[in-house]
Formats: sequence, structure tokens, C-alpha cells
Amino acid sequence: MGVLQTFERRLGGLVEGAFARVFKSDVQPAEIASALQREADDRKEIVARGRVLVPNAYIVQLGNHDYQRLEEWAEPLGDELAAMVREHAAEQGYSFVGPVTISF
Repeated sequence: MGVLQTFERRLGGLVEGAFARVFKSDVQPAEIASALQREADDRKEIVARGRVLVPNAYIVQLGNHDYQRLEEWAEPLGDELAAMVREHAAEQGYSFVGPVTISF
């Protein structure tokens, strides 16, 4: 099972459908997760043989409408997105220089 599928399944259990109601037609958490994975892949740096670093701090920029809908879920969603980034990095063999943080 892919990281995104695992992420979506965990999100479903996190608030039992609340995200689905909040995000029904606007930006979706899976879209944010996919963008974070792309950002890690695009910004990877080979620092030594067998060692690839990726950013550990991410800022998700949203429009006002999406941010207002997301604001009350920002902390648990950020935690889940950070876990997803760590899982993606582990699958790709990436390393971080510090803890992964996601802010909105």
C-alpha cells in the first residue's frame, strides 16, 4: 500500500469523516500530501554517498477560504502530514536534519 493510501486511511480514522465534510469540494488533504511528497523529491540534496537530505520544515500556503475551513484541523492534519512525509522519506532512503514540521 502506498504512502498516500495509508495517509488517507489514517486520516479517515482520525476524525471519522470530519475531513470529508470539511474538504468536500475544495483543497483535499491528499492533494496537500502529494504536494509535500513532490516538494521533498524536488528539494533532495545528495550530501554524501548513500545520504540524501530533504527539507524537514514545510509551510503549506492556502487561500483564505481553504485556510478558514482547515484552521480548526491544522494541528492533527499537520501531524498526519508530517508522519506521511517521514514515511515517504523512509521509503526513498531520505534523511532529515531535524524533526519534520508542517505549518499552515
